[in-house]
Amino acid sequence: MTNQKNFTITDEEYAEIIAASQPTPVMMIGGSVGNSPQENVNAVWKRLAKKYAVAWDTIRPYGSNPRDLTAEENIEPQKLGRAVNIVLAPVGDTPSHTFVEIEYDDGRSLKLGAWKTHKTNDGLDVIRITAEDFASAMSGEGDSR
Repeated sequence: MTNQKNFTITDEEYAEIIAASQPTPVMMIGGSVGNSPQENVNAVWKRLAKKYAVAWDTIRPYGSNPRDLTAEENIEPQKLGRAVNIVLAPVGDTPSHTFVEIEYDDGRSLKLGAWKTHKTNDGLDVIRITAEDFASAMSGEGDSR
């Protein structure tokens, strides 16, 4: 399941999309004809998608105002760098909870908080973190499950 995000672009951004979609006269020099209007518009959508943290190829109109849009949220954990260490530590005297922290090669860390451990059929202690829980922890909305 993906999260939809509704957002409104500015008048200037809307005008940029319209301008990028117009054909531009080109002169062929050295075998290159430049970008097509579709390539120009896609470049604008990609830049706007980055600004609004959405997937550029899922942007759709939303409502009657052409500046109101909706798209799938874009969660980019790669911005943190490459995970190099996952720290698991018991939480105080509560053996059924484990504190989870992911350390990255760029020196930052992502603290996912205290999570309840579960026993598997093999007797192993595991932590189940869903994609929604991970996204919530990354957004700072909550980290204790």
